[in-house]
Amino acid sequence: MASRCRPSGCGGRGAGFYTGGIWRNGWVGSNFGFNQGFDLYVRPIPNNSREEMELRRRNPGVGVVAGTDEDGTLSAIEFLDAHRQDRFFLYVHYMDVHQYVYDQTAAELRFGNGLSDAYDSAINWVDRNIGWLIHEIEKRNLFRKTIVVVSADHGEGFTEHGGGHARTLYGELPHVPWIIALPFRLDEW
Repeated sequence: MASRCRPSGCGGRGAGFYTGGIWRNGWVGSNFGFNQGFDLYVRPIPNNSREEMELRRRNPGVGVVAGTDEDGTLSAIEFLDAHRQDRFFLYVHYMDVHQYVYDQTAAELRFGNGLSDAYDSAINWVDRNIGWLIHEIEKRNLFRKTIVVVSADHGEGFTEHGGGHARTLYGELPHVPWIIALPFRLDEW
């Protein structure tokens, strides 16, 4: 089967888009080839001052990743400012749910003291980071020409079936959000 790619390449610049990737999870780092097709692929610089003062981390056994998703959101906002006149594709990989990182605002929701409650607090924290990024997209008048997709790599188990973090195929792990916000309204079928 012949390739449908232009000589300048598939996607990215070849299709007229500036592509950016912002990641914190080492499993999607450049050393694993995930930077292919991106014009810019960066790990944000951690702002450790905020983390030390206000954030809670209840790590369920995975390695600690420096910084927080707030660093990724700030880097994404910088990307928006630098490329607001371009056609762009921006990939932002949030990580704090993996590490059960959350702030005081999430803690004050008082989900509880268990591990699944810390996970819920981390989801609240990441959800607010995504909301902040969407607000910044709207503020720059980019939302009318932007498709926003939110998904997850996997859910989380809390030993319901003897396993935890991405070690089984029970429903709690492959069942993830898939949210698409379009800049236009689709007619009903």
